[in-house]
Amino acid sequence: MQILQPGSAGPAVVEVQAALRGLGLLTAGPDGADVYDEATALAVRHFQQVRGLSVDGRVGEETYRALTEARWSLGDRLLRYDPERPMRGDDVQNLQERLLELGYDAGRADGILGAETESGLRGFQRDYGLTVDGTCGPGTMRALRQLGRRVTGGRPQLLRQSASLVESGPHLIGRVIVIDPGHGGDDTGFTAGRPPSPTWSSTSPPGSRAGWPRRARRST
Repeated sequence: MQILQPGSAGPAVVEVQAALRGLGLLTAGPDGADVYDEATALAVRHFQQVRGLSVDGRVGEETYRALTEARWSLGDRLLRYDPERPMRGDDVQNLQERLLELGYDAGRADGILGAETESGLRGFQRDYGLTVDGTCGPGTMRALRQLGRRVTGGRPQLLRQSASLVESGPHLIGRVIVIDPGHGGDDTGFTAGRPPSPTWSSTSPPGSRAGWPRRARRST
């Protein structure tokens, strides 16, 4: 798309200004105004900053997509999983957050309706006696509004990540690794720059290999 910036005019500017007004970032202008003015650029900058985008006051593809997604509130439209063209928007993110709060695994709350979100939605519908179709319509919305959050003690997504880390089994994160190359006493073990070699002495018991570096030990 053509980048919109101060001085631009036309239907695309009108659409952007309407989206900004819907978000409460821009006051209503005079009828027929379709020019990208300084007030529009300031509103775009504010929107970009809040959404974590590059703040330049211009509307390119990334900012335009974010504006389009931000216009949707949960309940404005029917939400369903489409593997070819996944639905995006603030309403999808709100749905994901609600499912996570209720204890259902909807994946990351990223505003993209993927397979994990559909699976979480189907689980919710099944548990609450709704039609299990993976679609968030009026009936599912009523049930969501009637229920409070069930997960307590922190943000559900972070709790799930912590639980997944614990279930992953033994690992080295948070542990201290101690390497002791010596055998103790006069035996200094491995010396940098000199390859280790077995040494034998008459005092060494049969089968011993004095001078070889010890294996690394892991402390718990």
